[in-house]
Amino acid sequence: MEADIHQAISALRKKIEGDVFSAYESRIPYSYDESIFKMCPLFAVAPKSEDDLKAIIEFAHQHELPVSARGGGTGIAGQSIGSGIVIDFKKYLNKVLDITKDHVLVQPGVTLKDLNLALAQYQRKFAPDPGSYMNCTIGGMVSTNASGPHGFKYGSTRDHILGLRVMCADGVAIHTSRMEVWFANMVSLIKKQKAMIESHTPLVRKNSSGYALLELCSDQPSFERFLVGTEGTLALVTEIFARSSPIPTKTILNIIGFDDMASALDAASEYRALG
Repeated sequence: MEADIHQAISALRKKIEGDVFSAYESRIPYSYDESIFKMCPLFAVAPKSEDDLKAIIEFAHQHELPVSARGGGTGIAGQSIGSGIVIDFKKYLNKVLDITKDHVLVQPGVTLKDLNLALAQYQRKFAPDPGSYMNCTIGGMVSTNASGPHGFKYGSTRDHILGLRVMCADGVAIHTSRMEVWFANMVSLIKKQKAMIESHTPLVRKNSSGYALLELCSDQPSFERFLVGTEGTLALVTEIFARSSPIPTKTILNIIGFDDMASALDAASEYRALG
């Protein structure tokens, strides 16, 4: 069995343009992230194109192997490690494809740092700003619905995504704008449970827990908002169309002391009213 899988990996290596890492020492960097967990994958692969990704998905399906998408490896919950195939999006699929007046089209492996450097010449930025902005990728931010210290003002990644091109488990690539036709039955089922979904959805500024089913309950279901935060469990993102935001012309840091936690929490409501 082991010889068969290694032979199959060799065949995959010849089929794709990207890199396949099967030697033990080359798999070690993919066995951990910023979490407390460690798990060495069967092999890791860095695709160069959507065709590469399709071949990898078909390989995983044929051999019944789990797939884990990996961006910058900055997650703290073990999202980017796995026992099967780890797909490295950061090595090659890291391009800023297009910048318009207030929108940007990128590949999932581009880092937030590099995207904002590209946007800075237009006095724009991608607003969510997690602490790992130097290394985290936009694909990883989409997967985890990342936000950051300015999340109260700008919201989370979900609030800035306008469209996604994704690859499904059968190797078919599709844009989220076409998904309602493909998954009409699923949407219909979910809409029937709208009342229950609403009653179990917390009214918070950011929610990265579970699937955002409520995004599919409106008259115009938003598959891009639904897929944000799903951590690659439903589809793999290949392109991201997002909204950019103006860079503030002025910033102010205000540090306020409180006697206790309760007082600080009470004050938060007052500051919220100030915008």
